[in-house]
Amino acid sequence: MPDFRAMWRGDRARRHGFVEVWRVMAFSEWRLFRLRSALSAYHDYGEGISGDPFNWKDVTQAISLATDVTIPPERLRQFVDGVNTAEGTRKYPVPKNIEAVAAFATHEEYRLLSESELHEYTPDRHAALRLREYMHTGLKTRTLPLSMLEGTYKSNRFEAEDYVVRDLKLLRVSEDGIIEIAMVEDAYDNLTGAQFDALK
Repeated sequence: MPDFRAMWRGDRARRHGFVEVWRVMAFSEWRLFRLRSALSAYHDYGEGISGDPFNWKDVTQAISLATDVTIPPERLRQFVDGVNTAEGTRKYPVPKNIEAVAAFATHEEYRLLSESELHEYTPDRHAALRLREYMHTGLKTRTLPLSMLEGTYKSNRFEAEDYVVRDLKLLRVSEDGIIEIAMVEDAYDNLTGAQFDALK
């Protein structure tokens, strides 16, 4: 995985190479959701020197300072908040320079996301993110069936003394709308865990 913060600090040719790498890599929906959440938090909770809350022009300026790329404020707002469609749903247009948004979110000065949070293959909070997406009022469709959440979500990570594998299962929804959650946790020694990790 390239250190894109370092590449953005380099010359234009290196940044161009970085952009090409990122264009080859598809931004998955959960990665885009994380970037939206990061920008939303920066916009909603950030304050200028005067104490005034940030607007989208402030977010544009911060991204420009961090990456030398200017994304229009309205494009950022649409990416985070979405836009209404003729069908009564919402869509979330992705800015052309989405790689600059990723570079900004993981920039050492802002640290809205860590690189591992953005790139981890099976995030520990994947199931929670899916549930948040379901409850989020700005989804592309107004009503989603709970059955879409059914399945197993896996996380693997090194902890204090063990390598822990967790399977979080969201089971079939009952008639009264309740979904059952079960978690299975297995712990291995770090040597065995390293072998698991190498298979990712």
